[in-house]
Amino acid sequence: SLMMKTTFLYYEKGLSQSKISKKLNISISTVSRLLNNAKKEKMVSFVVDEKVLEVADLEEIIKEKFNLKDARAAIVCHPEMGIGLNCVDMQRRISVPSLMKKAITEMMCKDTLEEELRILYVAMTRAKNKLILTAGVREEALFGCEKVNLNLVTKLRANSVMDWLLPIFSMHKNWSKFAGTASSSTGSLESFELKMIHSYELPDWTAEEKNEKTKMTLEEAAEMLGQIGDMSAIYQSFDYRYPHMDSVSWKRKYSVSELKKFSMKTIVTENGREDMSTDAPIPLTKNEELPLPGFLKEEEKELFGADRGTIIHKIMELMPFGLVNNKKELKEILTKTIESNGAAKKISPGFVYRGVEHFLFSEIGEKVRKMDAEGRFYREIPFTIGLPVSFVDESTLSEEKVVIQGIIDAYGEDEEGLWLFDYKTDYVRPGQEQLLLDRYRKQMLYYKTALEQLLEQKVVHTYIYSFTLEKYIEVL
Repeated sequence: SLMMKTTFLYYEKGLSQSKISKKLNISISTVSRLLNNAKKEKMVSFVVDEKVLEVADLEEIIKEKFNLKDARAAIVCHPEMGIGLNCVDMQRRISVPSLMKKAITEMMCKDTLEEELRILYVAMTRAKNKLILTAGVREEALFGCEKVNLNLVTKLRANSVMDWLLPIFSMHKNWSKFAGTASSSTGSLESFELKMIHSYELPDWTAEEKNEKTKMTLEEAAEMLGQIGDMSAIYQSFDYRYPHMDSVSWKRKYSVSELKKFSMKTIVTENGREDMSTDAPIPLTKNEELPLPGFLKEEEKELFGADRGTIIHKIMELMPFGLVNNKKELKEILTKTIESNGAAKKISPGFVYRGVEHFLFSEIGEKVRKMDAEGRFYREIPFTIGLPVSFVDESTLSEEKVVIQGIIDAYGEDEEGLWLFDYKTDYVRPGQEQLLLDRYRKQMLYYKTALEQLLEQKVVHTYIYSFTLEKYIEVL
């Protein structure tokens, strides 16, 4: 394939991208894209010897090319000289740097190189006892260094620190061993040691250096350095343990959904299996028609679990409870609400109707309709509050604050105070009300605390409404 040919020519034959584009009659951008795709598809793999990595960081400091990106931009700026742009010849359809841009570019390069030279000078003059410079260079870079004259022009044409250092290294008496040419200086520098290691020698050399290292105690090291004395302070520093390690595992912000999972209780089904999901279908009542087999239905499958819960929450958000006076009106309003929400057609309308019916036509439901009619019933209220971490994690006594975010399904207010409501569509059987309470008690506590903090009023009643049980469950 074209990708394989491009990869082979670039990595095996060592051709440049421009040569590959000419050879294969494709653009350079296509070559670059093919090479990137080859990496993503793992046609090419790179292996770096761990022992090479040990000197890689030091090497990059010396070897890394100077950052002249700003000087090569399409538009260059200088605080004194102004802005430099390209000159565009519309007839010949070419773009060339203007004289001002060339001048600014030269000035920017000069300023950058002067700063790099200053940094190199500081680095090479701060060593107290010994300075060790390491760098990796291609072997061909060694040839001709002895002929380079380090004048101002040469310095300003440098691409990296090694362009400055190699001509100096070529004055060393041992230079001929490396480059095969005589030293560039008749005197031959001897004030520093010059050592060259080929890449194939590096693993053996580093292993040898490692074997020479010996383990010693702190006292032995101090004795060797001639600094014997009281070591208690040093031992105390090494023995220090961070006193708040439990806080390392805390997040600084939680959603109520995250915290709900921490405290969620399992519900045991009739066959003895533990159920943490809400995906189980709801049993049909006698009056509800049996669904057609899947192969006879053209419409999409009925939704269950979290998807069904999301749709029911949306229906409860849109329903005008205050306008419902009887069950006939409920059916009409609910039908319109479901028809206005396409996704609502994917769940059992009988299940929704029965759930909403028992939600509204009960003793508590009467209060809900009254509060909604008076404009004192609110739904889908987002909140962000700060709570002590001990409120979230009972295993710690820390009072450090964490941020809790969530959305309250609904709340109302009357003369008594605030009424908090949360809708649940979990599949639970009659008699499992306590398990539902255990599963969501902590979550309801977060909602209650948030509501009381935000409104500075007391929540007098907290209810979970179960659509499967078709009843209110008060959280005490």
